[in-house]
Amino acid sequence: MRKTGKRMCTLALVLAFLLTMGITALAEGTDKSLSLKAPEEPSYIDQQVTLAVVAGTADTVTDGKLKVEYDFQALDFTEAQAGAAWKTGDPVRISVKDDGLGTLIVTFAGVDPAQAGTVLELNFTALKVGSAQVSLDAEGSYITGGSVAADQTTVVISEEPTQPTEPEPTQPTGTEPTEPEPTQPTGTEPTQSTEPEPTQTEPTQTDPTQTQPTESQAQTTEPDDDVADTGDRGSVLIWTLVMLVSVAAIALATVSRKRVR
Repeated sequence: MRKTGKRMCTLALVLAFLLTMGITALAEGTDKSLSLKAPEEPSYIDQQVTLAVVAGTADTVTDGKLKVEYDFQALDFTEAQAGAAWKTGDPVRISVKDDGLGTLIVTFAGVDPAQAGTVLELNFTALKVGSAQVSLDAEGSYITGGSVAADQTTVVISEEPTQPTEPEPTQPTGTEPTEPEPTQPTGTEPTQSTEPEPTQTEPTQTDPTQTQPTESQAQTTEPDDDVADTGDRGSVLIWTLVMLVSVAAIALATVSRKRVR
């Protein structure tokens, strides 16, 4: 019984070891392979479409050659460039051969092994609406330090989206409040006294061409002094007569009194 128990324990340990080694080898083989990754968002006509060649683990990819097949009626290849998996500043040599019928041969080589992430970026231009297939051919590809498994991805191309038009703000139908206008004070403003401006009278110059007064006009103006003289003389005569009459009356009265006595 004891021997049987020991054999069973030994067998269980061996099976666990083999299972662990198999899982590790399978995981390493999967991680070292490259894969294609299409953009998650839909692409649009006449816009750039970028596919990523992704490495699963770090320090496994240094150089290699990839054979990529694509739908040349829906996609037009433009360029290939190094991805973010390479160390900053490390030069990466890239060469691309495009037969124009949907087959790319991409060779690349870096100084140091790439990190996990995007090793290469393949840029295309979308040509028509629909789904475009892009595949990685394992038979025509290899990488140093890893393996290339066949992979395929789909690029969805849509029409150019129309920008939504923002509704114009509607004015409220109610009457807008009117701001009260500032009222001027009702008090009368003090009036400034206006000083009369002195008017200067300029002496008028007589026109020498004016006609001289005629003799008849001169004669009519001269008798004014004579009339005044005659008036004074008449007054003197009247007073003289009055005095004479008075004297005569007094004399007659005196004479009559004497006669009466």
